[in-house]
Amino acid sequence: MSAESPRHARSGGPLTVPSQPPSDRSIIDAVSGFINDVTLSSSSNVDPKDVIQWARFETADINEPTPEGDGDHDITPLLLILGYGSGVQVWLIPPNGEAQEVLSWRQGTVRVLRILPTPQHGDSFASKRPLIALCDSASPGPTFCSLSFISIRGGEQVKSIKFKNPILDVLANKRSVVVSFSERFAVFDADTLEDRMAITTCYPCPCPLGGSMPINPLALGDRWLAYADKKLNQSKRSSGGCEGNIFFL
Repeated sequence: MSAESPRHARSGGPLTVPSQPPSDRSIIDAVSGFINDVTLSSSSNVDPKDVIQWARFETADINEPTPEGDGDHDITPLLLILGYGSGVQVWLIPPNGEAQEVLSWRQGTVRVLRILPTPQHGDSFASKRPLIALCDSASPGPTFCSLSFISIRGGEQVKSIKFKNPILDVLANKRSVVVSFSERFAVFDADTLEDRMAITTCYPCPCPLGGSMPINPLALGDRWLAYADKKLNQSKRSSGGCEGNIFFL
């Protein structure tokens, strides 16, 4: 799944970091720290934009075909995502531990990055999967109001959607991609990435970390989407007897 992104920060092929014996450091410290050392080894002055600010592991539900007889072809790829002051990197970590950079997106501050599951029925972007949904500050127009869908396999942007309000979060399953805003959310089809519906009556919860922007409480499962509404909606009321403000679509 190696690729050159249209916003790739370096020339030449993707970076590869060989595996090392385990140490006393945690997995996150060992892997992200070593990758950061390799990335910054050519510069003595560290730019704050190149400092790793967060890291997380994710998995992709598809993989490139492997030669016949390779027993690793059924193993779900492990992806390490590193967030910087400006941009992100995505590293593929196969069973042999040799990390390979598959995407480097280093133009602006990234607010949201979500790896999209393969749709359950049909797929208009089958040749481009895995896809990520990314919201950053580099897109034209108002900050964080544009969502880009980018191929990890080819590094190209396959679709971009512009909104009037800043994006708070993106949730996804095999049926839908849900884009969350302060008091509403929009649901897109996982296959075509076309819009399906929108809910505009969400209750904006004050940010629990003391931030200035409220959050929109959402939870997306395999079949259900739960959200907080401003008022009781009898047509969407759950049958469990709870009188709270959480309802189900």
